[in-house]
Amino acid sequence: MQCADFERHCEDWLDATAPPEFEAHRRACERCRALAEELAGTRGLLGSIRREPPEPSAAFWARLEEGLSEADRKAEFWALLALSARRTAVALAALAMALGLWVWTHPAPPLSAFDAPQTFLVDDASLPGPATYGQIDRDQVVLTLVARREE
Repeated sequence: MQCADFERHCEDWLDATAPPEFEAHRRACERCRALAEELAGTRGLLGSIRREPPEPSAAFWARLEEGLSEADRKAEFWALLALSARRTAVALAALAMALGLWVWTHPAPPLSAFDAPQTFLVDDASLPGPATYGQIDRDQVVLTLVARREE
């Protein structure tokens, strides 16, 4: 048996199904003997590894439960915040619609250049100032107000 054949049958040797000349080559070749011993040691270490995962301790379960309850409290806070934000948005939208409806149904009166009181638009010969056929200017209104106040 050659070293290449030996390497091909190493797994068989570990499973105890190697051909008989394998053992003879292992005893005769120093390199293959070292390889076989290394493989046997590795297999022994792998066999000592537990095949089942370890059972978590009670402290692990307590920390897990605490972390989950903290996450639930945070989620509850954000859910309440989102609910109040939705309610606020709905209330603001309703208020905006009501205000828009009120503005639409109550149009502003048209603006004029000068809104003088109606009582001062009448020509009154007893008041000082020029009479201008029912039209008066700002100075005449001020003088009229001053004259009325003094009476």
